[in-house]
Amino acid sequence: MNPGLGFSCLLLFSVVCVDADVQTSNTPLKSSSLSPSSPPSQTSAPALATSITASSSSLSPSSPPSQISKSALATSIASSSSTQLMTTPSSTSPPTAAPTTSATPCIIILGKSCQTSPSCCQVDHATCYNNTCQCEGNFFQEGETCSNVSTLKVTNITATFVGERNITLGWTNPNNIKPTLTYTVLGHSWNSPMDTTITGLRPGQLYEIVITSSIIQYNVTKQVNSTPVSIRTYPSEVTVLNSRTRKVPASNFSLTFNRSDGVASWYIVTVKHQNEIVFNTTVYDNTTETIRTQIEDLQPATTYNASIVTVSGDRYSTSSTFSFITKDEPPGYVENLHIKNIPDNYTAVEVIFSCPNETERHGVLKFYILSYEAQDTNAEGVLENIQELNISAQPDSNCNYSRVVPVTPQVNYNFSVQAFNKYAGKKSTKSYTTPTGKCGRVGSFDAWNTSAHSVTIQWTKPFLPNGNILGYLVKITRNGNDDKVINVTCDKTKQKQECRAADTSSKKSTAVVSGDGNGQYDYTITGLLSYTNYTIGISCININGTGEENSTAIQTNMTVPSPPKDPWASVNSSSTVTLFWTHADHKDGPTTYYVTVWEASHLTSESFQEKMVVSVSGFNSTSVLVEGLRSYWNYTFNITAATPCGNSSVLSMNETVRTKESAPGKVTRFRIHQDPGNYTSAEVIFSCPNETERHGVIRYYKLSYEAKRTYTINVTEHPQEQNITAQSEPNCNYSLMLPVTPQVKYMFTVQAFNTYGGVNSSKSYTTHTGESGPVDSLDVLDTTAHSIRIQWTKPSLPNGNILGYLIKVTSDGKPDLVINVTCEQIELKKKHSCKTVDNTEDNTSIVVVNHDGNGQYDFNITALQSYTDYTIVISCVSINGRGEETKTTVQTNMTVPSPPKDFWASVNSSSSVTLFWTHADHQDGPTTYYITVWEAANLHSDMFGENKIVSVSGFYNTSVVVGDLRSYWKYNCSITAATPCGNSSVLSLNETIRTNESAPGKVENLHIEQIKDNFTFVEVIFSCPKETERHGDIKYYTLSYEAQIGNHSNVTENPTGLNISAERELNCSYSQVVSVTPQTNYLFSVVAHDSFSGSIATGYQFADIGKPGNVSDFTSTSINSTSIRLSFKPPRYPNGYILGYVLYVHTEDGECKQAVCIICTDCKSHATFRVEHDKCRLSRNVTIQTIETSPTNYDVTSLLSYTNYTFTVAAVNSFSVGINTSLVVQTDIDVPSVPSDPSAFVLNTSSVEVSWTPPTHKSGPTDYTIIIQQATGRFSSKFENTRNITVNGYQSSKTTINGLLSSWRYMFSIMANTSKGASRPIMFGSNITTQESQPCEVQNLKVSSIPDNFTAVNLTWDCPKERERNGFIRNYTVQYSDSGAMVDGHYEPEDPCDKTHSVILPVRPEHDYTFTVSANAMYRGKPKQSDVFYVTAGKPLKKDAAEIFKSMAAQSSDAATDTSFAISFDSKTLLDGTNGNIIEAGILVMKKTETPQADPQNVTDLDAWKNWYKWKNSGYKSSYRPTPEHYLLQARRRRSASPGERLTSYSVGADENCEGKIDQFCNGPLEPDTTYMVVAVSCTSAGCTSTEPFGNFKTKRAALDDVAPWTIAFGVTTALLLCVIVILVIYIKVVQPAKTQRSRGEAPVELSLRGTGQSGDIIYDEAAGASTSDYNNTHANRCYENEDTKHQHTYESLVNQVKDHDVHLYETVQVRL
Repeated sequence: MNPGLGFSCLLLFSVVCVDADVQTSNTPLKSSSLSPSSPPSQTSAPALATSITASSSSLSPSSPPSQISKSALATSIASSSSTQLMTTPSSTSPPTAAPTTSATPCIIILGKSCQTSPSCCQVDHATCYNNTCQCEGNFFQEGETCSNVSTLKVTNITATFVGERNITLGWTNPNNIKPTLTYTVLGHSWNSPMDTTITGLRPGQLYEIVITSSIIQYNVTKQVNSTPVSIRTYPSEVTVLNSRTRKVPASNFSLTFNRSDGVASWYIVTVKHQNEIVFNTTVYDNTTETIRTQIEDLQPATTYNASIVTVSGDRYSTSSTFSFITKDEPPGYVENLHIKNIPDNYTAVEVIFSCPNETERHGVLKFYILSYEAQDTNAEGVLENIQELNISAQPDSNCNYSRVVPVTPQVNYNFSVQAFNKYAGKKSTKSYTTPTGKCGRVGSFDAWNTSAHSVTIQWTKPFLPNGNILGYLVKITRNGNDDKVINVTCDKTKQKQECRAADTSSKKSTAVVSGDGNGQYDYTITGLLSYTNYTIGISCININGTGEENSTAIQTNMTVPSPPKDPWASVNSSSTVTLFWTHADHKDGPTTYYVTVWEASHLTSESFQEKMVVSVSGFNSTSVLVEGLRSYWNYTFNITAATPCGNSSVLSMNETVRTKESAPGKVTRFRIHQDPGNYTSAEVIFSCPNETERHGVIRYYKLSYEAKRTYTINVTEHPQEQNITAQSEPNCNYSLMLPVTPQVKYMFTVQAFNTYGGVNSSKSYTTHTGESGPVDSLDVLDTTAHSIRIQWTKPSLPNGNILGYLIKVTSDGKPDLVINVTCEQIELKKKHSCKTVDNTEDNTSIVVVNHDGNGQYDFNITALQSYTDYTIVISCVSINGRGEETKTTVQTNMTVPSPPKDFWASVNSSSSVTLFWTHADHQDGPTTYYITVWEAANLHSDMFGENKIVSVSGFYNTSVVVGDLRSYWKYNCSITAATPCGNSSVLSLNETIRTNESAPGKVENLHIEQIKDNFTFVEVIFSCPKETERHGDIKYYTLSYEAQIGNHSNVTENPTGLNISAERELNCSYSQVVSVTPQTNYLFSVVAHDSFSGSIATGYQFADIGKPGNVSDFTSTSINSTSIRLSFKPPRYPNGYILGYVLYVHTEDGECKQAVCIICTDCKSHATFRVEHDKCRLSRNVTIQTIETSPTNYDVTSLLSYTNYTFTVAAVNSFSVGINTSLVVQTDIDVPSVPSDPSAFVLNTSSVEVSWTPPTHKSGPTDYTIIIQQATGRFSSKFENTRNITVNGYQSSKTTINGLLSSWRYMFSIMANTSKGASRPIMFGSNITTQESQPCEVQNLKVSSIPDNFTAVNLTWDCPKERERNGFIRNYTVQYSDSGAMVDGHYEPEDPCDKTHSVILPVRPEHDYTFTVSANAMYRGKPKQSDVFYVTAGKPLKKDAAEIFKSMAAQSSDAATDTSFAISFDSKTLLDGTNGNIIEAGILVMKKTETPQADPQNVTDLDAWKNWYKWKNSGYKSSYRPTPEHYLLQARRRRSASPGERLTSYSVGADENCEGKIDQFCNGPLEPDTTYMVVAVSCTSAGCTSTEPFGNFKTKRAALDDVAPWTIAFGVTTALLLCVIVILVIYIKVVQPAKTQRSRGEAPVELSLRGTGQSGDIIYDEAAGASTSDYNNTHANRCYENEDTKHQHTYESLVNQVKDHDVHLYETVQVRL
């Protein structure tokens, strides 16, 4: 057969039938669930099997015409009437019933044979058929009757479940049906209604359901149809054909899907974004296999969810969902762009903006670019940033940005901000002119040529003078205070500034040297102090005022110092002296003081020698501690000051000093001596310490000695030390005899003492031995009034056989008893038997009890006196004589005492008597004598009553003085002795006694009576004293009277007195008339006399009363802070009877505080008075007694402390208030009251001003203590005291506290102080916080890589130190190379700083970065810079092969030859440098049948990969590399980057001469008819990454060589004819629509052309829609060698004109070609 003819026929057939082709394939969809109806209840009727007839509705409005016709043709069974009966008869129809005869009746039941009697089948509707009695045609047998077939009809047909391809039916069976039924529909049969699912249906199809109920009886089928029911299946889902991985255009997106597999009315397409519907449409196209709908008006860079629901009639399919993302688009304008001026800052502005509107972002914003440029083209030195500043984008929730950028004042800028996602956004611009202000800082400022008293400064004019410079202000400060102020005024003449400086301290003007004539100035400052730190500040002055100051610190040179002044010394201790001096008035350099120490030659010498030189550094040092001196020694000193320039003159002290005493050294020549035969004493001999070891005046020595071990005997020792008074220095030897115990080892210690105890001198010594030692113990077991039982044990050192004991009993130092105890030892019992011989008169012998047979003895000593102290001494008697004595003292018990003896009395005086007695012969106990005093009832009575009892303790007391008796009165007394055991009998005086006389008391009732009508005489009347006040026998009275005037001449008076004889006591009233001078005041006095002169009774006679005179002796006797005791005496001239006094208390301002009335209660005048003062704060009355002659004391209370008071006193008589007498007294200082109204005000970052109101009263010289408490931490509730500040002066009310931490909480309290103490502290309200300042550097700034991430790093840091945060840290500014600044974090109220901060930052691999972090509070913190961090590269990102090899058409075998195939790949994706710079890339080719080998790991592996020659020789095993080295990289460098995707075409196998290239890469020919895969490889310095093998690239079969020429000619001719037809068809069907698409802006299809694979290959850009070479030149002028080649190129040109989404047209064209 001719191949060309066959191909032509096939092509013609395709063209003719293209319009008649009907697409019938469907895509299945999932059915949605239909709520089934309840299943029919099951009855006892037999199950039905129903024949269901399904017919497609030909009237469905949703069915297209083609489907209607096909449905009509496919329908095989038409619906019949609802009761239509369809039977299947047998070969012979049952006969018609015969007429009834009159034969004998017979009955045959149904189912029985009726062969013999057909007429007997008489059941209704039955007949005899086939010899059997059976029902007629439309009836069936039910038991013994025939029922109509219509009763088999089912009812209530429902669909319990509807799916896409199946329906489950339910219905109601006929009731009481006995036979078994069958239910059928379309080949489905059931014997019961429980399993009724119809399968194999078409989705979305409307079915008419008819259930046929049938029954077979006697081989005859009888059936009935149900009423038809219409049920539609659910439509199926569609299949979305769009790629789920590729982003789609936002403006116009074509959603493509296959139509539903079944019947569909329409499709509902819904697009949602975040559950909000943004697009909704209905698609009615159901005729084509692939359906497209355009979705418009979407937002760029947004994720959407599309759902497609198929609708068929009233049925809706399950949604078919499809998620897609729209492509990014350039963002819109940023919003709210404005420039904000920073107050008082002319070199920076704040640029503020917000991100674009949410609908204008068009993608994820990555960063912003801020740039600003000066609009003045002639501006010089202007700060600008036209190179742009990158600002990292924050999350959308934080969409406001602020950046502070440096600017130049008074410059017009254009600011622009541009947002970036994947693309650059629109640029927002804003013009802004920066403000100007005062002059800027001078350009440079230096100090040089410094001397001791001058310095030269040099400066240059400011970079920003902001106007004409008027001059400069130079300030020289020292210690924070202004020292000099120099005004520099400048005039600009001839383009040159001429300046002169005026020193305000000297009023001199000096020219300022201008070094360059205009910009640099020199000036020498003189009159400075040497070696002094100065701060020199200079400010530029323009018309706006004084600009910012530039300052420098200098120090003048040093000189030879002045000498110190006023040296004096203070002795600190025995070895140290502190030398003090006053430093010179000024420090001339680093100063060192040299102190020479001179030491006395010996203790009392006045000559000195140099001992040492002590130095102390520091000018302000005014003392030095001189150590290493001798105790109690004389020293003197001199001092000189020195600097590196020389020494001052020497200054010496005027006197010597002596060091203090210290502990003396050891005594010398210390020894112990004991005379032979002396066992109880030893002589201690020693001398005083050496002169240099005495360390003071030796006052005494202490000597002690004690046994060095424990003895069983009593050892004589003196461990408590014995004082020995020191002798004068020349007599320095001492000797002392001490008692000791024989044969005892002692330690003797002697210690010298001055003010301190010296070093102990010790010596060990053992005493000699002799007679027996003392008994070990001597105890008193029992005592009575007359006996003592003693107990003793034998001596521990008997020194031989004990012969006995000698007991001595003494009292009052006199021997009383001597008892000899003789002992004999019983050998057999080894026991002492002892008895006593009492050396008294009876010489009786008593046995001594020996308890333990040898060591312990008891003896009762009798015939003793009661309550007597006895000393019992016992000594052991041995062959050596009596041993050492042991003694004890004991007292016998007491008894009832004996009475005293010889009781008598002696009168001592008028009020006392001494009683005498003799005590009893023996004291029977602690004795007290009780004397009862009896007093006479009256002066002359013999009746006595008990007056008092006087006690006297002590047995030996024999007298007592009884006092407080009445004068000249009779008494009697009795006495008794008493002990605790009882009283003795009573002993009385033998006669009464009378006390002596004494001065009588005052006479009674003294008054002066004026004699009527007689002015020269008055009658003086009085009575004798009271009986108890007479104090003796009154002998006479003395009456005297004296005039109360200054001049006593010519006045009758009797100051010496007139004696009046006493009368008998029964007549005790007296009257005496005396002459007087008229109109004269008299003072009368009367005195009674016995043996003594009595008390004076006075009375006044006032001829004319008047105002009292001044009080006398007015003074204060006691003063404290709130009260003063006043004392005063009555006036010398009372001028009447004094009733009392008036006391006023006034303050310095004259205000009356108190008015006091002092009223006499026992004065002769009984008048009362009351003085009130309305102007006094306090008025009171007090009473006193006897104010006429005695001083008056009164305590004035309720006074204020430290206040001057004026006290005024005036006497008051019956006439008036007397003359005032004043006294000024100040109260004492007191503890002050609490200050009030405390408040604190924060001034700045480190200062707080506190204020208060002083106490309402000044209690003394006052100062205030401010207590400063600082929080222990930023979040701590605890505060600690840091320091106190004292403010002097009562009137002080505020002070400034400096040196505080910034942004730190403080609490302050205040208390007032006087010399008496302090008030309680009061708080300044709650705690306050100082102002914020610049935070210090962050801590632990570190940069680290992220595993497997090469485009980001992890930056970590910690907060600044707690005390250096200086504010509430709210965020951090992060800056790094090639990027702008970003703000990290947002903390309210502040960062707790409890964890390390971390931020992930984007970086570029293989770049160096430096990161800077600042902690931001109110101010941006001090930046902390990291070390340089190099970002390493990683392997290229793993790409899906489909992302690189994008051409679908290139995989077709028609795009290949028998030795090559074409590939198209995205070079931009392959050369993606995200993880580092791509240094090599290539393509690997392998047969599809080969197992992929390991991928190349690095560039070395790729460069060493197998080339075509090695691959061919290996039998085409594994893979080889067809591309040469750096081929793709060179291709990239040849082309500039452009938006969109870049496709590169490469023809594998295009080279022909590769056989000899053993070690070179060559693109050699491939094997024909073989399928290949390709692998893309890209490499960075870190390694290579490969894709998975991709594609089915197949080469063609080899060309045929045996085709006949005529066949070829025929084929070519036919082909040319057909080509003409094809071109016409393609032009109509393809080319014209393609032109239409290009006119709409759609991208052209990909072209895959054969190439050589070298650098000249044609590269196609989908975005540009054209190749790098001209299409016409490539294809129009090509010669074809044969028709096959021509057809191939025609096919290629056609393919390159077809759009990717018109695949069906492409396939159609391919088939036709």
